[in-house]
Amino acid sequence: MFAGSFVLVGSVFAVSHVNTPAPRMENGCLEDELAPAIHIVLVDKTDPFGSNFSNQIRKSILSRARSIEMNARLDVYTIRGMHEKRFPPEITLCNPGVGTDYSRLFHNQSKKQRYYKEHFISPLESALDQIVQSGQAASSPILEIVEDITTRPEVREIDGRRTITLISDMAQNSERLRLVHNRHLVDVSEEQIQRGIREIAGIDGLQFEGFSFEVYQVEKEYPQDVIDQVKKTWVEIIAGAEGVLTHWRNL
Repeated sequence: MFAGSFVLVGSVFAVSHVNTPAPRMENGCLEDELAPAIHIVLVDKTDPFGSNFSNQIRKSILSRARSIEMNARLDVYTIRGMHEKRFPPEITLCNPGVGTDYSRLFHNQSKKQRYYKEHFISPLESALDQIVQSGQAASSPILEIVEDITTRPEVREIDGRRTITLISDMAQNSERLRLVHNRHLVDVSEEQIQRGIREIAGIDGLQFEGFSFEVYQVEKEYPQDVIDQVKKTWVEIIAGAEGVLTHWRNL
């Protein structure tokens, strides 16, 4: 009788020990542990957009946030024209999991749901008040910023899914590479595009292997040939750098 009781108590202790949650930081990320995946959102604020687009951008980002894996990291950046290497995200959060992600046997699911709301959704909603505000800038260095973020060690060291969501008109316009200027296509050859990429990424070029991309193209009053050519060029750039383009949608 006593031996059986000892085994039962020992088993409960072992299961309880395994289910002890790791401590979390204020942003919901686990202390001293890499996130199992990272999801990066880039919001282009180099051209003005109306309140309707602001609302759509907000909904798109919140939808993305709610879809990510438990403990995965979400970084939201804005493109504002000037690009400084290793500029910080507007907000970094990790998904601590909704209540139903936890076993009812070992956790208070209502408490976990409140934590999810208070430490993940609510901070993101507050940050979005500023993130989705329209802006304007003379340049739009989209590719420079994507290259910067995808080469950061803290991003590349994550072994799981690495996704980049671009919310932009995708009209790359910088000194190194200009596809669109004053709402018109720039007459740029494939050789000039490749030279611009080398200036941005160095002799080894862009390295998007292990990253998947989705694009929400913010529709502007561009001629259709501009929209079509911009998409074609970006599709070629991502594929040429061994990235995977999963979605291209109009916003």
